[in-house]
Amino acid sequence: MNLNLTTATRYGLNVLALLGASIALKLGASIFIPVTISALLAAVLWPAASWMHERIKVPWFFSCLACVLLLVAFGLATFTGLAASIPQLIEDLKLSDSDRQKELYGKIRVMVIRISPFAIDDGALPVDAEKSGFFQQIKNTAEGNRVTDALIETAKTGAGLFWQMVLILFIVLFMLLEGDMLARKIRAIFGPGGDAQRRVTGAIAEMGEAVRTYLVWRTIVNLCLAIVLGAVYKFAGLKQWYLWAVLTAVL
Repeated sequence: MNLNLTTATRYGLNVLALLGASIALKLGASIFIPVTISALLAAVLWPAASWMHERIKVPWFFSCLACVLLLVAFGLATFTGLAASIPQLIEDLKLSDSDRQKELYGKIRVMVIRISPFAIDDGALPVDAEKSGFFQQIKNTAEGNRVTDALIETAKTGAGLFWQMVLILFIVLFMLLEGDMLARKIRAIFGPGGDAQRRVTGAIAEMGEAVRTYLVWRTIVNLCLAIVLGAVYKFAGLKQWYLWAVLTAVL
């Protein structure tokens, strides 16, 4: 069948294809997102598992399991540190107390003036808390059950993320265990030719190396950023400055 497609028809088909792919990604987000994150983590953990298997002579299964358990331990340590700081943070704020709200506003005003490289006039942050729009925002946020509702919604979101992380860890373990088999399947798609196999193998290796390099340097940059901002938070007199520094690195 010979179809003579006009330029407008081709553009229309491309737009429809793009729209279809976008809808498929949206509807399959619960599948695509965990698989993508798992693939990135597996690419990062693969060298460590290979090193344990080849140098220390640990069986491949236990090498992969050890890498996943180390990842779990790191995540639990970070989560525990953050969770332990939240009750003290809420206790320090005491946003339901009007006098505490004004005291908090005064501290924030002093910190902002101290660290700001520009002069801040009384119009932006007036001395009288009642004349400040920023203070009114804090006050409105603390009224009623807003804080409680926000904590409940955060807990629900955290529960959903927990189950998603469990799924991701299982997928990571599977990808590590069956990495060679998955690579062979991908190579088989491009035919049995030796040249094609070598090119696909080289492309897969380059992709894995690029992903690992990016994630490792991204982690190093985040840690350096957390150290710098932690020093700024400490200088500004922010309570639990280490909590906000860790949150910066994680987020």
